[in-house]
Amino acid sequence: MDSIRKILFKILGLKLYLRVISRIYVSLIMKGKLKKEYPEIHYLSAIVREGYVCIDIGANLGYYSSVLSSIVKKTGHVYAVEPIPLFGKIWKKNVKVSRYSNLTLLPYALGLKKKQYKWAYLKEMVLFIME
Repeated sequence: MDSIRKILFKILGLKLYLRVISRIYVSLIMKGKLKKEYPEIHYLSAIVREGYVCIDIGANLGYYSSVLSSIVKKTGHVYAVEPIPLFGKIWKKNVKVSRYSNLTLLPYALGLKKKQYKWAYLKEMVLFIME
């Protein structure tokens, strides 16, 4: 499986690879699959209820946000915090799988100090540059 991922990464490049692979994973997770690989995601329904307001800090590509959205349904809401622009774009597409409009992306980084960062992509890696 790891060799297949490496080949796909070389063929597709970072952005398309992340879009394709994460969409597959989100779809499988939403169908109740990958319980062994992501047990904590499948445990969310035991602690989160319909109508809850949830915050997904470091939302990444939307795995947790999608599941939380489907659990809290129309009466709840999911706020997702993801500062990396590429991840935010992919997150927006992936969370559509939940079929709810109860999601809000907050494109911020959370930390103890108030600083601004500039995001840059260098050789297919995400870097941040402190200003």
